[in-house]
Amino acid sequence: MEEQSKFEGYAVVEIMGHQTAVGMVTTQAFGSVVMFRIVTPEVPEEEIVTTVDCRIDYALIPAGSTISIKRDRVECLVGAGSIYRIIPIREDELLLHAPLKKTVKILAERQARIEAASIEDFADGNDEDDEDIPI
Repeated sequence: MEEQSKFEGYAVVEIMGHQTAVGMVTTQAFGSVVMFRIVTPEVPEEEIVTTVDCRIDYALIPAGSTISIKRDRVECLVGAGSIYRIIPIREDELLLHAPLKKTVKILAERQARIEAASIEDFADGNDEDDEDIPI
């Protein structure tokens, strides 16, 4: 009997039905059926304070907000017939492809970015001193 090829390494696995799994991929045989085990590693919860405005799920999160970032460990078996393609990646590229769960813990107040010019600055009719007024 001929030895079957095996795959073992980090990869992005595209599955029929527009699904994607990312993680450590190993080949496993169950009798005559070959399946791929995909294990996405856990990223422990970490709280960070944003230094700039950002978006989480289309919501604007102001600078100074506290958000939690984590990823649970996920493990799945995928049949070889349902795989569209396997893209090998390096371990350090895993974070680029495997999504992290982001949760807002403390929402900061949004800071005003532009100070409004007073009406008195424009009322004097003198355009020479208006150069320092932001437009």
